[in-house]
Amino acid sequence: MLESRLGIQLICIPMYVPLSGNTNVQGLSEVLIKKAIEKYKIPREKLVILTKCYALIHDDPHGGRTEPGWGETRDYVNKHGLSRKHIFEAVEASLERLGTDYIDLLQIHRYDYETPREETMKALHGITSQMKC
Repeated sequence: MLESRLGIQLICIPMYVPLSGNTNVQGLSEVLIKKAIEKYKIPREKLVILTKCYALIHDDPHGGRTEPGWGETRDYVNKHGLSRKHIFEAVEASLERLGTDYIDLLQIHRYDYETPREETMKALHGITSQMKC
């Protein structure tokens, strides 16, 4: 459902569809939001878009759930966590699925014990410096 109150656009999505970039739904919620923005012709400046990063995401955003242990395979070892590489790739993938040039808030979904905090913070600074967030 789409609602407008005091000039703020609100997109209501059922609770079982998480509004997130890279979880078990593999970014499908972002694709749905893009379709709603296009269908209802909502100006970007009227929206506040939030997404998150950390979890493993399949190469094919519509490829279904990833299986346990995939994160340790050769093809997926750098596709999760809070490394610089993964943060930048996650944001780029979210922007593509959302069809927008920037997101308003990037949430760190959980702490990454394997990535130094300094690397994560520098990556977040880099994303904001490029005005992607």
